[in-house]
Amino acid sequence: MRGLGRFILVAVGGEGLFSRSTNTYNLAAAAGSISTRRINSSSYFYAYSKARAKAFQRSSPLFPFSYLSQFGGYIQSTRHHTQTAARPGFTDNGKALEKGDIINLNDLLFTPTRNYLVKNNNQHVKAEELKGKVVILYFVPLSGHSIPYNNKDVFSSELKDVYNDLLPLNNFEVVLVVMDDHCEGQIPVSSTTDPQEEFEDLFSSMPWTAVPFSDAGSRKRIEKCLFKREECAPPVMFVIDSTGMVLQTCRVWHILQDFGALGFPFSDERINFLLAEDDAAAKNPSLDTLLASPQRSYVISNQGDKVPIDTMKHKVVALYFYYVDMPDHYLTSELQCVCDVLAKLKKGFEVVVIFIRNFHVDDWEKSCLEIFKSMPWLALPFRDESCKRLKRIFKLSYNGQTVSHQLVIVGPNAEFVEPFGASLLLHCNISAYPFSREKLVELETNKVKGLKLDMLCHPNTVLRSIDGYRQVSFKELFGKRIMLVLEWSDIENYIYGDDSAFTRFAPMLKGRYAQTWGSNDEFEVIRIIIDSKSGTVEQLDLDNSECLLSLKRQHADMDWFVMLASDLKLNLSSSHYWYDKSPSYFQSCFQIFAFDGNGRLVRKTMYPTFENMEFPFYAGSLEEETLAQLSTAFLNY
Repeated sequence: MRGLGRFILVAVGGEGLFSRSTNTYNLAAAAGSISTRRINSSSYFYAYSKARAKAFQRSSPLFPFSYLSQFGGYIQSTRHHTQTAARPGFTDNGKALEKGDIINLNDLLFTPTRNYLVKNNNQHVKAEELKGKVVILYFVPLSGHSIPYNNKDVFSSELKDVYNDLLPLNNFEVVLVVMDDHCEGQIPVSSTTDPQEEFEDLFSSMPWTAVPFSDAGSRKRIEKCLFKREECAPPVMFVIDSTGMVLQTCRVWHILQDFGALGFPFSDERINFLLAEDDAAAKNPSLDTLLASPQRSYVISNQGDKVPIDTMKHKVVALYFYYVDMPDHYLTSELQCVCDVLAKLKKGFEVVVIFIRNFHVDDWEKSCLEIFKSMPWLALPFRDESCKRLKRIFKLSYNGQTVSHQLVIVGPNAEFVEPFGASLLLHCNISAYPFSREKLVELETNKVKGLKLDMLCHPNTVLRSIDGYRQVSFKELFGKRIMLVLEWSDIENYIYGDDSAFTRFAPMLKGRYAQTWGSNDEFEVIRIIIDSKSGTVEQLDLDNSECLLSLKRQHADMDWFVMLASDLKLNLSSSHYWYDKSPSYFQSCFQIFAFDGNGRLVRKTMYPTFENMEFPFYAGSLEEETLAQLSTAFLNY
């Protein structure tokens, strides 16, 4: 690994000795420049063809790389320390250990009567053996009742992977500090297990060092010195470099989980550097930047063959993020069917499986191998560093609950990257090939272009205005410009929030409606009400419902027409990109349909903007707005 210093990772509990200086130096960025601001990567993947430049301008980015904000940010300014003597305990103002503080590990971990740590084979590790290393102090409760779902095994397993990967460097160590299961003033949890035996059972699977369990005084002192339990939920980790400077506090788990051994020495500078690499890969995606590493330019087959990544550059490649503990059998089956059809059509299509590491699964690698043997696809090597990097770039969850990015499509020569490939494939199937957002736009616009105003309901359907003074049959509106607005019956709760789309759009629509009334530019507005309780078009009592009262309260000055969705012959709320949304999702937005004087659909969107004074108040085409709203819809997943 390039640029890795000698550091030590120590897990500690007890009173530590540290100093805190008043001088503050800015954190150097990974590239070597000085930066005082928090990292907020501006990289985005655009899931659109490069040829659609105009559409890009109207589209929201596919997804922002917001890794730092996800965990509160790793990049913070650090305090430059002077070579003053470290002192014990909290600072004078009672604050706990922070980044940039200096601690004396010898004074913290050792005592006049004990100059060693222990390993699970009873080997003693002397204090001088930590010199020049990065140390993680790893605090773990003895019984684990204070860690939800007994996740201490998961934490330890992740740390064990990192420890074993870094072991050959001989510049890294972990120190376990077992915490008593109760704090001062609390009633201890009863246990029939001998504490010493419980410690030995816990420590037996750990390859690193520990403060002897018998030295309870040191363990309590170390914990009390470094943090308070009410401020840092266990297990707790601190990263200390070879000079005694604190590099990370408490939230080290997220760094290990996201970066693994590649994050060593786990400093902000190193994390900053890796995030910059992620950002570059996101801005200029290719199969090489996404799949390859300095040590590897291939993927593997289920027979163990190495397949060069270059051989796939001109194909459509699906990156399938696979959770062994929560497999999506339906997606796997549908993906296999699509592969079979595309193979018969001689279309260039490959699937690369990325197995997501999960420490809850026993013999995870063995399980991956067994599953992979049943797949006709390619894969990244298990535990390859690129797996974590792809998880970061595509913001995959760790528990398998968020699967919207489970299938990422990379177009030929990386012309497009579509993180929502699963949605496209499952709903549109083979018709969506090559599974680009442009193809979905084509399918969506072709689907609605044939929609005409006279297809919506019976010509003799009666429409009334909100105030009740106007009443017309539907056929009397033929030949006029019509704006349909789909709303939910619980209007005040869902439509009229301070930041809702309707709150922003409606005033402008009102103003333009009043300005054009009686002129050649006039248009009519029909508000279509959908039952919010069931998400269906069941009949509502419009005359006596709270719905009508809400309408009158909100728009008493507008004599727009109102009708029920149950009077429509078509379900206007259906759409390719809304197909799996719950009713509550639709209630947070609203949809508009605009028809010109010939009854042709000229606008359809869930996120209306007012960009043009001429009806339908949008300067772009139906395709451009569809592309823009697709981006917005996917961002709301």
